[in-house]
Amino acid sequence: MADFLLQVVPIILLFVVGIILSRLKVLAKSDGDTLLKMSLYLSIPASVLLSMQRVVLEFQLFYLPLAAGVVVFSTYFIAKLFTRWVKMESKQEGTFLLGCMIMNTAFMLPFSLAAYDQEGFIRSALFDVGNVFLIFTFIYYIAIRYGGVKGSNTSVWKKMATLPPLWALIVGLILNLTKAKVPIAINNTLQFLANMTTPLVMVALGVYFQPRVHNVKKISLVYLIRIIGGLLSGLLFIAVFKVTGLNAKIIIASAAAPVGYNTLVLSQMEELDVEFAASLVSFSILLGIIYIPILILLMW
Repeated sequence: MADFLLQVVPIILLFVVGIILSRLKVLAKSDGDTLLKMSLYLSIPASVLLSMQRVVLEFQLFYLPLAAGVVVFSTYFIAKLFTRWVKMESKQEGTFLLGCMIMNTAFMLPFSLAAYDQEGFIRSALFDVGNVFLIFTFIYYIAIRYGGVKGSNTSVWKKMATLPPLWALIVGLILNLTKAKVPIAINNTLQFLANMTTPLVMVALGVYFQPRVHNVKKISLVYLIRIIGGLLSGLLFIAVFKVTGLNAKIIIASAAAPVGYNTLVLSQMEELDVEFAASLVSFSILLGIIYIPILILLMW
């Protein structure tokens, strides 16, 4: 437990560094976009590739992306029920639904790595596959439906098919199954890139942090559905499918993840309520810094 706490403190400090650099105008929001792109295209694929080479494959691993799908659809139906009683105009309702569904799995990766090493990281990455798949398919469709910009099915599938972490997962799986040996120089390079994941993600999230109060009651309702509803969905999933051990811990923690920053990205793309989305993401990150380490410690 003490070791985990010692590893969590630097993660929180990196988030603070991102906030400070943003306030000093050293980094702008566009720089946060760049940092997250670097993690998406470089560090996270490198981590996934390395982890997949080493992981011992087991049937229960396939429950992880499935669990992400169950959580997304569960929170969608819960949120949809609440929209019958909470009055919102169409664009705000779209952002409301996105915030309830999208899990900030990128936020979870550094914590999984700190708590459970590479074994935890690859399981978080597998959970993320299910989350990302639905972000660029079902959730993207919801954003288009409520937004003012029309997208094509081709563009949605193209985004999904070109995601580097997905290809890293496939290549890593092939290397694992074939027992192929990767040259040491390449693995060392991948390790350098993989080590960048935590700094890139946490500094970027600090840059994104915008403590603006907007629709407090609706923000609170989104958090209730995203965190508590997601947590209950995760617990129900592991009970029904009898998932145990580290897989169960990753599902529980990831299911209760904060609101994902793609809520803001998709809201901007489809002309939804961007201000509401910014408030959702910012305060959710701050909340996650507090409760995610506690949740992980409770499962230690």
